[in-house]
Amino acid sequence: MEQLRVLINNVTGWFAQLSTREKRLVTGTGAAVGVFILFLIFAGFQSAASRHRRAIETGLQNVQVIEALAANYRESERERQSVERQLSQSNLQLISYLEDRGEQAGLRIGSLNPKGEHPLEGGQIHATTVEVNLSDVTIDKLVNFLSSVERGPGVIRVERIRLDPRPDSQTINASTTISTYSMKK
Repeated sequence: MEQLRVLINNVTGWFAQLSTREKRLVTGTGAAVGVFILFLIFAGFQSAASRHRRAIETGLQNVQVIEALAANYRESERERQSVERQLSQSNLQLISYLEDRGEQAGLRIGSLNPKGEHPLEGGQIHATTVEVNLSDVTIDKLVNFLSSVERGPGVIRVERIRLDPRPDSQTINASTTISTYSMKK
């Protein structure tokens, strides 16, 4: 503390010995150095604040992305569970079901050829496939039939369809492959 007082007294004495012009130069230079030091300090704080703002903005964007992914995951998980529920509850006799839907649509089903049950990838899900042949049907009856089949219970899909037009009678012959899926435990 004593050394600081001695230093201040020496500087004050030295400054008192300067001429008026020199005092102005030293004061101006000291003020310029002080302003420069304040500028450096302010720029440092500004830079640090800017880095923190960017980090916060990046963090908020990451949180929004994570929230969107979490919502998407929850929706996908609900859909997966719904499909699994449909698959595990599916105990559909496909041939009887197709015959009933054909009668309701007013179709005469030519033949139903079961292709049997086969496991899909992983072995838990099994598909039962039937080939359905329809002759002399109108396109609107065919569309109604196939739509009602896919809206049925469980998971039923029209896998393939082949149409042979009959221009002389405005009807078609159709051959379609229909599968139902179930989960085996």
